[in-house]
Amino acid sequence: MKLQSLNCPNCGSILVQEGDSMVCKSCGSAFAIDYDDSDVEYEKAANEVERLQQEHEHAKEMLEKEFELKEQAEIRRAKRIRADARKSALSSSVVNLIKSLISLAVLVAIGFGLYKFMSSNITREKIKKAVETTTTANPYALTVKDIQNDTFFMENAVASVFSAVHNDKDDKDIKFWSEGDWDEWKIKSGPEITDLYFLGAEKDNRLYFFIKTVYKCKGKKDEVVYNAYYFRKLTIDADGKIKCDYQIWEDSGSSSNWNWGGQSDKDQMYREVILGNTKYTAEKFEVSADQLKDPKKTSKETEETTTETEQTEETTKKKKKKKS
Repeated sequence: MKLQSLNCPNCGSILVQEGDSMVCKSCGSAFAIDYDDSDVEYEKAANEVERLQQEHEHAKEMLEKEFELKEQAEIRRAKRIRADARKSALSSSVVNLIKSLISLAVLVAIGFGLYKFMSSNITREKIKKAVETTTTANPYALTVKDIQNDTFFMENAVASVFSAVHNDKDDKDIKFWSEGDWDEWKIKSGPEITDLYFLGAEKDNRLYFFIKTVYKCKGKKDEVVYNAYYFRKLTIDADGKIKCDYQIWEDSGSSSNWNWGGQSDKDQMYREVILGNTKYTAEKFEVSADQLKDPKKTSKETEETTTETEQTEETTKKKKKKKS
């Protein structure tokens, strides 16, 4: 392509292209652009590039639409599959429910038939007993009333507690250094059971005994000491009998005085060993006074009574003999 001068030959101003002409804005002169064969070829090539670019954009647009349509079709197909699966599961559940209802109806009919057959041959009391013997009871489901009713258990539990207490306290005087000499404390009265508590839990029922012992010392005020002893894992059998290993555990609270071997404040001991066991349900209860007697003291009192009776009889015999 040949280029003409871009300055107006008449006035020397710059020429501006307008269409296929170059125009001078100063003097108004116009000049034609001289195109040759190379310009025509260039124009064709430019047009071809534009055409190819348009075709490429069109093909790209068509591919994107095709991909979008395929994606939508895949989504619809997945929804149909899930819907069919839900329908199938629902149908299966309905079928299983119908089967279960039919089986239940058959079992109810069989059970009713057996009941009618059994009721025609045995009494209601025998049926009740048969049901009770085939039912597995919870061995930990015992109550305070069960403990109160089992006098055999209470007798042995009390005997075990007093055995442990005597082993801890008998012939064990307590000495304190005071004012340049030793104060010797001896048991004045006790031990005696003051309170009973039942602590219930799912797998560890407990029975607590509060023990009171009074100590004396010449020239001193009596000291009262409290201790707590308990049994663990109490159970009940089908006959309503309490079962345990009769092993004694001692727990008088964390603030127990080691010098005295117990606490002077029973209420504080109650708070620590009963209320402090938060996983248990605690209940205080009572039994007859005869069940709480110390077997050792009872035996000693019996021996003393027997000795006194024998001495009285011997004195009476001597008096009669002397009179005769």
